[in-house]
Amino acid sequence: MTELGRVLRDGPFSTALAVAVERSGLTLDRLRERLAERGVTVSRTTLSYWRSGRSRPERAGSLDAVTALEDVLGLPRASLLVLLGPRRARGRWLDHPQGTLTRHTLWPDAGPMLDHLAAPREGEVVTRSVHDVLRLGPERSERALRVRLVVEASAEQCHRLPVFYQVDSPERDAPRLARVHFGGRGGRSVYDHRTGLMVAEVLFDRPLRRGELAVVDYELEFPPGGELCTYHRRFFRPVREHVIVVEFGPRPPARCHRFTQRVPGGPERPDGEVWIGGTGAAQSVWTDLPPGITGLRWDWS
Repeated sequence: MTELGRVLRDGPFSTALAVAVERSGLTLDRLRERLAERGVTVSRTTLSYWRSGRSRPERAGSLDAVTALEDVLGLPRASLLVLLGPRRARGRWLDHPQGTLTRHTLWPDAGPMLDHLAAPREGEVVTRSVHDVLRLGPERSERALRVRLVVEASAEQCHRLPVFYQVDSPERDAPRLARVHFGGRGGRSVYDHRTGLMVAEVLFDRPLRRGELAVVDYELEFPPGGELCTYHRRFFRPVREHVIVVEFGPRPPARCHRFTQRVPGGPERPDGEVWIGGTGAAQSVWTDLPPGITGLRWDWS
């Protein structure tokens, strides 16, 4: 393994950035110019501080700059972002266990949408378990997704929970938070036709106290779309349990398997075949998951 590969795997962020810059042959001034060409303004001093470890990117604009740095330096997407981990503590420290990922790492396009919704701070509401039941239509695209969450409040007076879904074809109409079966009610939603990402909010029945657990059950509905061949969920923090059930209907796919990823765009790690039962459904259960992505992928042919 090369030195760059090792530090991108093990970190820290400052060392990985320093090695990547050295490999590129770019001076900090030239690097700053290349970022400016992409509409990203970062001072030479800031780049120097990041490289030396004197400071690190934390604000949304700085995280956007790190994404641009990855592009300029020819690095895999999110390879530097994932090394940043959680923000440093300021004031009351929320639930940030080892390996925690940021919203920006898992949903890099969601920042403006979360700002529009005035979403709660990261870590205020922590997901402990998730049950996903996805139903496909005869055209083999999503028809409905029912989600049951167990969440825990890591701050006082938690009122809302943001939920995410990204369709494969951005030209489709937006999915819709059709109903919240229990645990709260639907709030506002935002959809980005450029990326196919929807962010909606669930408003809890009552504010949650720190350490309080609650169950939320909601359902998304989808307009007609193209053939779907995968479903996954992204986790910012460790999760005790994740269940996926995909109801394919009378014409199920030929094969189905599990996979995990550390970050979007990263390598998929196969995690075993999944049996498709006589009812035309596949199911999978993960327990004690680290932050990252778990999902199913299937082959219709």
